Amino acid sequence: MKNLLSISSVITSCLLLALFPLGSAQALLFDFEDEGQLDEWTIINGTWQIVKDDAKNSNVVSGEGVDDLILAIGDDSWTDYTVEFEANGLTDDIGIVFRFQDISNYTAFLIAPNLNLSEWFLKQGGVFDENVGEKGDNLGVSTNEWHKYKLVVEGMQASIFVDGEEPFNPLEIPDGFENGGIGLRQWGDHGLYDNVVISGPGIPPSPGESAVKPNNKLASAWGIIKTW
Repeated sequence: MKNLLSISSVITSCLLLALFPLGSAQALLFDFEDEGQLDEWTIINGTWQIVKDDAKNSNVVSGEGVDDLILAIGDDSWTDYTVEFEANGLTDDIGIVFRFQDISNYTAFLIAPNLNLSEWFLKQGGVFDENVGEKGDNLGVSTNEWHKYKLVVEGMQASIFVDGEEPFNPLEIPDGFENGGIGLRQWGDHGLYDNVVISGPGIPPSPGESAVKPNNKLASAWGIIKTW
């Protein structure tokens, strides 16, 4: 038994060191297994709740409603960060918001399979601008499918990766969006999100149950995301 405990401790230590090498920035992992994790986010619009997804056999966060649905986290102290997550647009549109200031001012990337559309866009002063960056087809993403996404925001550039591939050139972030939090985002529709990992300089450790620690889906979630 002692040997088994020692092996378990070594495995746990290796996982934590892989996540957080000495001197590395803090990171947050939301696996949504604990419903209290939702309390660390701010519901900007829509209905957001933690539900059981039978396809994954785990809890996920679900967004549903009309118009601009956003579940946000972070504040004006956040500048550069990497956001990794899994998402499933059950009916159509899913996306990620960054440098979020408020419901009327943010930058974002979206995929809308039913419109055969993927694009960077800006919302400033409540007005949408869909011509700030590249756009294209839906990148092989269909509704009711889980895919892995990664957003890297550094300086005045943002890069997006879908299932390990970078479909577009980095976005040149417009002036006035030098800082701000992140958000899970849809335009109406119904979507699911899971295993959200936020890392970067100045990202604080979570004070609640969503702090990264060796339980719940930590090992499997990080392994799933980090395989690409």
